[in-house]
Amino acid sequence: MFGTMKLLSMIAGVGLLAGVATMSVHAEDAPVAKEKGTVSGMVIDANGKAVASANVAIVDASQMPGRPKKDKKAADGAEGKPKGDKPKGDRPEPVAKGKTDAEGKFSLTDVPAGEYMLVARAKEAGNARQKITVTAGQDTHVELTLQVRGAKKPQ
Repeated sequence: MFGTMKLLSMIAGVGLLAGVATMSVHAEDAPVAKEKGTVSGMVIDANGKAVASANVAIVDASQMPGRPKKDKKAADGAEGKPKGDKPKGDRPEPVAKGKTDAEGKFSLTDVPAGEYMLVARAKEAGNARQKITVTAGQDTHVELTLQVRGAKKPQ
């Protein structure tokens, strides 16, 4: 009798542990709900024409590198790194990316809500970037005008 009670107690304990383990597995498997939105818009060149096949990316605004201060010696390549040598990995990983269609339009979905920098680039047309705020359940519409580096913005 004593052996049977001990055996039943052990079985009950194993069942209880299995139930707790099952509950913890289910709790960990539950998806974490993240609020997401969409960013869409158009990319145009300095003349106002749609830019097809432009690369568009959304990056965390806090991770965007600032413009380095100009140092005459570094610019001449006299000290430090050779002229034009950039450290690898200085660009943040995009949260979302894509390309514009034939009409210069793009749409990036499932972007977590937050503050970002939207960047666009096309070889011949130039670059653009703009700070954006993505709101959960909403479409953030943006129009980016590409500028060739060193060119003056149209007024």
